[in-house]
Amino acid sequence: MTELSIVIPTYKQKFLKNSLEGLAMQEDKDFEVVVVENGIPTDVTQNLCLDFRKTLKLRYIFEEIAGANRSRNIGTKNCNSEVIGLIDDDCIPDKEWTKRIKEYHYTYPDAGIIGGKVTLKFIEFKPEWLEGIFRSYLAELDWGKNDCDIEDYQYLVGANLSFKREVFISIGGFEEKAGLKYDNLLANDELDFITNTRKQGKKIIYSPKILVTHLIPQNRTSLRYLQRKSYSQGRADAILLRKTNPNFDINDAKSFLDTIILEDGLEISHINELKLNLRKSVFLEYFRNFIQSKLLYYKGFTEEIKSNESFYSDVVLRYSDMHNQYQQKIEKIKKIGGD
Repeated sequence: MTELSIVIPTYKQKFLKNSLEGLAMQEDKDFEVVVVENGIPTDVTQNLCLDFRKTLKLRYIFEEIAGANRSRNIGTKNCNSEVIGLIDDDCIPDKEWTKRIKEYHYTYPDAGIIGGKVTLKFIEFKPEWLEGIFRSYLAELDWGKNDCDIEDYQYLVGANLSFKREVFISIGGFEEKAGLKYDNLLANDELDFITNTRKQGKKIIYSPKILVTHLIPQNRTSLRYLQRKSYSQGRADAILLRKTNPNFDINDAKSFLDTIILEDGLEISHINELKLNLRKSVFLEYFRNFIQSKLLYYKGFTEEIKSNESFYSDVVLRYSDMHNQYQQKIEKIKKIGGD
């Protein structure tokens, strides 16, 4: 049995080779890698994994049921260690990545989940306005220069995450109704996993020393793609609210809007910071796209609610209350861009 297993879900792999090369160059080489190809098996991926067996303890698994979380669950169940690390197939780990994961799980034995920093590397062109919230849509993550406990309003991402096997077993794995599935862009799979881990009294730790670089191709920098991400985020939030709030009602909906969507002080702070640091024309373009993304987020959220009308009957009947509240928040935010 090894100390650490790394699970990589992959679908239509483009940068998997880069990820595996990064793992092959780790300072600490005592780990295994489980690559789970999802949805469509390809000779390219299988042959690539075969090549890397010369330098890595690597297993390839094909899982026909679609979904990144499905792959994470299957991969974890096939691991031979007590600590599991996750990395996406378009991320390159820092050369100390595996060493740091082991160190931090040893240093924080009560931590159920430990996550790290994710930086973005744009392969080609990046629009000037692609800042703020849109960088977070691309899984950028930075909670500061020091190690910290993750608070309720914070999150970690599956591109750079590790956890104890016992946590995975007790929770039952990742929610397979959320998360990426083919090209649907549903998200929030990590949030559900973190929330359930916190309920068990386990610590959630972040360290900037556990670092990966996320490769961003040009097609993911388009406004259309990022708007799809925003819409899908809204749908994913509604799916997980249904799971975690079996008696979800209009008060829960209003509370959700108050605390998560637009009143988040960090988000407002970022907008004001960008207003100071970007050229006026660039900021106005960012801000216009930001408002559109929030409207699309709300559209995805409410459409998911309506698609489960029997479950959300009370909310749907009083939908106009939530709708009016959201519109008031949008108008409040618009004033920042108009100052």
